[in-house]
Amino acid sequence: MDEYGSKTLDDELSPLTKEQIRPCARWRGATAMIAVGAAAVIILGVATNGGHIDFKDAATDDAAAAATTEVVPLAVVPDVEYTAAEDAEWIEFKARFRKSYASPEDEALKRSYYHARVAELAEKNALNGSPVFGVTAHADRAPGTSAFARGRKDRGMFETYKDSYEKFDVDEWRSKAKNVDWEDGQVDWRKVDDVLTPVKNQGQCGSCWAFSTTEQVESQFYLAGGPPVVLSAQQVTSCAKYIDDPEEGCCFGCGGGDVTVAYDYIKGAIGLSPAAYWPYTQALTPDEECLGPFCTNACDMDLSELVTEYDYIGPYATVEGYAFATDPCGEGLCADQDLGELAKTIQATPAAVCVNAGAWDDYTGGVLRYDACSGAYAEIDHCVQLVGYDATGEEPYWIVRNSWSTSWGEDGYIRLQMDANTCGVADEATVAKVGGVW
Repeated sequence: MDEYGSKTLDDELSPLTKEQIRPCARWRGATAMIAVGAAAVIILGVATNGGHIDFKDAATDDAAAAATTEVVPLAVVPDVEYTAAEDAEWIEFKARFRKSYASPEDEALKRSYYHARVAELAEKNALNGSPVFGVTAHADRAPGTSAFARGRKDRGMFETYKDSYEKFDVDEWRSKAKNVDWEDGQVDWRKVDDVLTPVKNQGQCGSCWAFSTTEQVESQFYLAGGPPVVLSAQQVTSCAKYIDDPEEGCCFGCGGGDVTVAYDYIKGAIGLSPAAYWPYTQALTPDEECLGPFCTNACDMDLSELVTEYDYIGPYATVEGYAFATDPCGEGLCADQDLGELAKTIQATPAAVCVNAGAWDDYTGGVLRYDACSGAYAEIDHCVQLVGYDATGEEPYWIVRNSWSTSWGEDGYIRLQMDANTCGVADEATVAKVGGVW
């Protein structure tokens, strides 16, 4: 990670393993090529073997890797002559985002990344059919790297529920929850006081799944009759386990997880505490990036205090289980998900959804379409909250709340094409079944 917030390929996740490459087992040697005019940028990041790219496992022994891997220079800065328009564009980018670089060589390299990304964004916008991707402060990051952490990991969870899961009963929920009369074709829970808490920031930690779960419980808790309260994403990040044996289990933590595990954890705990009691303390900046379980903050709060010190700590939520808004899809393109059923659920409550956010880093506004963001299950890498839709215009869209702060997207939100399973919005859509203490 460089000092300007741009990840190097050493920091990135392997696209084959989807696991973090630890600093003790760096990708060695070889090249990732991008075209910048007639020049190529050669970046340290992956190992080559007879012209083939080998992504080293995080547990690869350094000595063995060194014996079979040729190390090449960190970077060859391209010698490129830019046009006057490109010069002006680069000057404007640096001024707009207050950029400075360590050396002329560093700036030349980052500039090559920038112009390559601008060309890539043009291609993505053409694929989308309308401009939704734009230049952000992260446009000078290395090719193949992400600007934001994600964190959804299946880890075999789909196999545990695919043959036996509960479907959300909208009518039953409406009979006991607060109801809203929506205009035909429009639902927007942002317009209803206290149902949604403010947009949050998961920072440089793969804890999206914890935020998605916590936000869903917050909404359900309030709609079920509880007071508005911001709940603790840190508790879920630090404490949810992927297997039951505490001697063998390890936190998903910043290494990624799934909302179904988070619901199960809260169900077995005393409750989900307010954020004022257990605030989020994972790093927000790239300098302290955490994408694994061992840098995740410890599960070390005494939750019995939620009961014994209730009058001081305040409301906390309990979870009795969860249900799926649509039949989940765990393989293939997931092109036949029931979008009408999902819309019916969203009329009654927001829902936690896990999506393909592979193209979201450079989203700046507009409706992202299926052609630029498929719903294939294998691409699902991020969990968020679905909070509404608008089916009245020429281009119907879903309204999705992200956890990358309000500086991203449309004040922290993104719109997705509604008449398709865009980004897999209907692959894994769940609703918490809350109890609660208030």
